[in-house]
Amino acid sequence: CLYDAKGIGPNPWKTVTLFEELNVSYETYFLNFGAGRNGVEGEEFKKNNLAGRVSLICDPAIGISLSESNTIA
Repeated sequence: CLYDAKGIGPNPWKTVTLFEELNVSYETYFLNFGAGRNGVEGEEFKKNNLAGRVSLICDPAIGISLSESNTIA
């Protein structure tokens, strides 16, 4: 899965571009700004990424998540 937030600069697009070029299938979850239920600062998102930043990819099948577009790419 890919966590992204609409309108938050170019970094999430690095991950999207990489996945598209490599033909990787993924499901995108869009987040909002702030600490609300669907926010990047919300409790649910911070369980996977304490920094509260996107991009974040995760694979629940093996229990791993990876953040920061430069690290992902």
